[in-house]
Formats: sequence, structure tokens, C-alpha cells
Amino acid sequence: MWPADTAGDPPPFLPVPLQRDGVTISLFTTLTTLGTPRDAGLQEMRIKCVYPADDASRRALERITL
Repeated sequence: MWPADTAGDPPPFLPVPLQRDGVTISLFTTLTTLGTPRDAGLQEMRIKCVYPADDASRRALERITL
């Protein structure tokens, strides 16, 4: 989890646990939109990014992708 000033506080996101073959990874998602694009087509664009929610998930994903 991300470092926090106070122990015991919930994280500022909702992690989604995925499990397969006995391995569980936790992910969270961000969604980005463009505020005032100059191109009408860009107004509809959404950028979705998925990140590991903890170090164990990060390491598991690195083993898969490297």
C-alpha cells in the first residue's frame, strides 16, 4: 500500500484482488480525461491505467512481464 501518515487508515483507493493458480494480485485503476481539448475527438478520449496496489502484486506482475 502507499505510505500513509497514520497507521490503520484505509487506502485512498479500492484495490481489486484477482486470483489465478493460487496467486493473488491486487490492482487499482485510474481514469483520466482531457479537460478542454482543442480537437472534438479528444473530448471523448479516456485513458485507463492499472497499477499494482502493493509490493507483492508489483513483484508478481514483474515476473509475468519481464
